[in-house]
Amino acid sequence: MKNIILLVVISLISSLLKSQSVVIDISKSGIGQPSGYYRKDLNNILNQFEGTYLYTNGDKSFKIVLVKKN
Repeated sequence: MKNIILLVVISLISSLLKSQSVVIDISKSGIGQPSGYYRKDLNNILNQFEGTYLYTNGDKSFKIVLVKKN
């Protein structure tokens, strides 16, 4: 009886530990990944686009500010 209870407790703990979601890089395809994955910027690809961009044409200007948020 103790063995059965121990087996049930171990199987419950292992199923809880396995339930973490998979992290993939944003530059990789999500095809073939298990369900519940999420994308993360692992190689800091998005940091190069942060900043303020200004376009001026004569007396008209257009300003864009890009900020990376979690």
